[in-house]
Amino acid sequence: MGNLYSPPPLASPVLDATVGTGRFASEHGVLDRLVGTDADPGYRRVQGADWAAPAVWEIVAQRGKRTAAIAWPATYPASAFEGHVLRCVGTRLRGMAV
Repeated sequence: MGNLYSPPPLASPVLDATVGTGRFASEHGVLDRLVGTDADPGYRRVQGADWAAPAVWEIVAQRGKRTAAIAWPATYPASAFEGHVLRCVGTRLRGMAV
């Protein structure tokens, strides 16, 4: 077994997009937790629409397979694909706040 390497920055949305797309940040476009906007306060959290590369589940769906993305961070609102998305933020799973 080799060592697992995560290139900086180690911000959760960057890592979520890296694992979800199988691409480096320079390819999927998520470079931080926040993105700039013209609206006040001038930034917002990363959303699924900010991903410049397709997620693994989108690629699988494009190839005609059944797929689902369950509680994957930094993907709300979900992109349109032939599959299912279950967003669990703000709900409880077996007594744990998610």
